[in-house]
Amino acid sequence: MAALSMAMTDYWISFATSLDPSDGKGASRKRKPCYNESRLYLSALITSLNITIPGPHTTNDYRKEQIDFINSLPLTFHH
Repeated sequence: MAALSMAMTDYWISFATSLDPSDGKGASRKRKPCYNESRLYLSALITSLNITIPGPHTTNDYRKEQIDFINSLPLTFHH
């Protein structure tokens, strides 16, 4: 369980600091593919197994209306 915890911590810290969970900093880990709406994927972290499962697995429209609103105001939301 410690290995899974370490991997998750590294991915989250990398994402929070560089917006790239695979920024090459922290513990050595598999590079995750960049997000792409036409190529959804499921990323699975299992203690000794780190795999990416090709999609599509689902539609990506969770909270679409709210996300569209945020995206319509890039200067307000600094993106």
